[in-house]
Amino acid sequence: QIKRRFADQVRRKYLLSSVPHFESTAKSAIVTDIKTEKILYQKNINDRLAIASITKLMTADIVVGNVDMADIVTVKKSAVNVEGDYGNLVVGENLVAKDLLYIMLVPSSNDAAFAFADHISGKGKDLVLMMNERSAKLGLKNTNFVNPAGLDDAKHYSSAYDVAKILSDLRKKPEIWQILRTQTADVLSVDKRFTHKLENTNKLLGTMDGIIGGKTGYTDNDKETLAMVVDVGGQELAFVILGSDDRFADMR
Repeated sequence: QIKRRFADQVRRKYLLSSVPHFESTAKSAIVTDIKTEKILYQKNINDRLAIASITKLMTADIVVGNVDMADIVTVKKSAVNVEGDYGNLVVGENLVAKDLLYIMLVPSSNDAAFAFADHISGKGKDLVLMMNERSAKLGLKNTNFVNPAGLDDAKHYSSAYDVAKILSDLRKKPEIWQILRTQTADVLSVDKRFTHKLENTNKLLGTMDGIIGGKTGYTDNDKETLAMVVDVGGQELAFVILGSDDRFADMR
């Protein structure tokens, strides 16, 4: 057992020492061990920044915990009118909740996020309120949500450290990670009138080994964001990059 522990320490030390010094364009970045939450790399990790569509990780967490995945969700005009048209939702179409979750997370549809907010509102609940309550329960001190999609708002923010904690907590929900690592998918409306061809916004999928899943984001004001969980030599690590000029290059 001592030999095994020593070998593991040597392996981890080698993994870290063999990586060249990380030069990043990101305003903020962090790498943590999912199991222990030990910080392996940090840069401005508590700065409050826009996280854009990484927001949808928390949205998905609340949706999975409060919506039956067999529910039928009707898309309202208010959702379709939201900024961004990824997913190409149609006013009045009905979608199974699980399929709508794919549309929200794979091509990062803002419309889908707001459609879930409408659906949950119909149950007498407030999606964004629940997102903030969940943040408080997780002890996220630098996070506040104003909308379920990550649209620009001065009061909508998080930090690299808080996002890493969200990633760690989400590892308890494998159904979400199955979606986050899906590269392409076809989703049909309930009546099969509308087909949605989905392509993941995470361009690293299929190009790097060990990717368990992740979520991209972009805002005009705060550039590119990316949050991922990757298996590195048997060690699950959470990587978060905020305010990057090139999120994929920084992540590599």
